[in-house]
Amino acid sequence: MCSIEGGALQRVAEAIDRLEADRQNTDAADLEARIAAVWSMVSEIDPELARLASGYRNDDRGPLLVLWPR
Repeated sequence: MCSIEGGALQRVAEAIDRLEADRQNTDAADLEARIAAVWSMVSEIDPELARLASGYRNDDRGPLLVLWPR
């Protein structure tokens, strides 16, 4: 892994850690925006993963992703 990717992965890990630490003290809209920001960071690191993830949709029963194209 190159140092640029290593730094980007570190920033993703830190953002996820902050989400976990703050999840009880923030509202749903803020969490949604922060999760979207993390996915944006991941997309920059791995565009193919972002492309594959875009083929999933939220299941009506909750936040789990299911294999169902939009």
